[in-house]
Amino acid sequence: MRKLLCAVMLISVLFAACACANTAEPVIPEITDEDLYAVKMEEEQWPVIDGAPMFLRFYTAAAARMLETSEEEASRYVLSSSTDFAYRDLIYGRADIIFSFLPDQEYAELAGREGVTLACYPVLNEAFVFFTSPDNPVDGLTIDQLRGIYTGQITNWSEVGGKNEPITAFRRSEGSSDHAGLVQFVAKEEELAPGPTEERPGTMGETADVPKDYDGSSGALGCGYLYNVSWQYGLSDLKLLAIDGIEPSASNIQNRIYPMISQVCAVIRGGEEETQAGQLAQWCAWPLGQKLAKEMGYEPNMPVDETTLSPAESAPGTEDGTDWAEGNAVPRGSGKTLHRNALEWSSELLYNDESRYVSVPV
Repeated sequence: MRKLLCAVMLISVLFAACACANTAEPVIPEITDEDLYAVKMEEEQWPVIDGAPMFLRFYTAAAARMLETSEEEASRYVLSSSTDFAYRDLIYGRADIIFSFLPDQEYAELAGREGVTLACYPVLNEAFVFFTSPDNPVDGLTIDQLRGIYTGQITNWSEVGGKNEPITAFRRSEGSSDHAGLVQFVAKEEELAPGPTEERPGTMGETADVPKDYDGSSGALGCGYLYNVSWQYGLSDLKLLAIDGIEPSASNIQNRIYPMISQVCAVIRGGEEETQAGQLAQWCAWPLGQKLAKEMGYEPNMPVDETTLSPAESAPGTEDGTDWAEGNAVPRGSGKTLHRNALEWSSELLYNDESRYVSVPV
């Protein structure tokens, strides 16, 4: 089976402190459909893969597909640490590809100091959700209301249209992806109020106060990334709340209408697009990898057309002769076929939320 020989469009995103981003003019490579083949790798070629535990099932399954083996066997070839360790491993050369959220300013600056660029291929959309008991009459909250709740300014459900009952706002421990999401989308620069805690045994026989898990009580409010929430609690006994009037439905997440979405990327070092790690990143971002994401219970970054994605099909496309490109359909033979773009993070980058995503018109 032929390897995927993809020329990558790297968009240099330059940031100025406290200013909007300026983007360099993108170079759109002209490629042919013959370039877009499914990737198969041999065991001895396999790159070192790391990533956040939330995405382990996806990249293990991708490894299994490309090695043509079972997921159990493929698990021998992947690591799962944390966002922090994964980025440091990639930057310092201990990993070849990682699966994680887009790099924040800390990792961009670390990469710059080490002379490394980070090429990010969008593969998944993860929604940060808030949930409560199905018996709670409140169906949605605004971001301002959530900020008031988690900073301690709003303490009773009656203040947001519910019953006269105290709000118990649960949150995860600092350092977790769920805690980072709460800070990113809700708290911003404000300090979070203390959440419920409980004593648990420590490693040396002592006890420690740790954040208490969501308990499903009538006044409880929980939060976290949807994939984590669905695996930890199941969704049948939860009410997912609309945020600013928008529900976290699959279509709203896919179309990026829901207001709290983080993009998950396959990240490699810039300049290594033609390595095995680069081929894996591109495969995950293209339709065969996107179909796999859907099968594994994740929300893919691009729409998945079930009629075009059988494993036997070599080139992505639809029955009407179009290719996927940045979420749009591009006519084949138009000379405008786009590869999934990689966002190149360089030493000059200063990070801000408004500049994360680059939309490339076709």
